[in-house]
Amino acid sequence: MIAYLVPALQQLGMGALDVSCANSNYFETSGRMVRKIRPHWSGVIMAGASLTPEEAESELDSGMIDLVTWGRAFIANPDLAEKLRDGTPLAAFEEAMRGTLV
Repeated sequence: MIAYLVPALQQLGMGALDVSCANSNYFETSGRMVRKIRPHWSGVIMAGASLTPEEAESELDSGMIDLVTWGRAFIANPDLAEKLRDGTPLAAFEEAMRGTLV
C-alpha cells in the first residue's frame, strides 16, 4: 500500500508528509512508518513528537526525517530553540499547560 500511495502523493505535487503520532513512543509508531515511507518519498518528512533532542538529531542526521515536530515541547518550553542550542534541560509538558494557550 505504501509503495503505491506515497509515490502517487508525490506525483500529485505534495511536497511534505507529517508522520507524527502524538503522545506515543516515536520508535514504536511514527518511526516505523517513516522507515517504510522514506524509500518511496524524496520530499520532506516531518515527525518526532516524542523524540528527545539527541534522538531527533540522530533521525535528522540519518536522513530519515527533515523536520522535527515538537508541539508539547514548545508549549512547555517557549524558549525551546535556545534551550536546544544551549543544552539546557527541557521542562516536562503537563496537561494543565493546555489551558495557558490563547
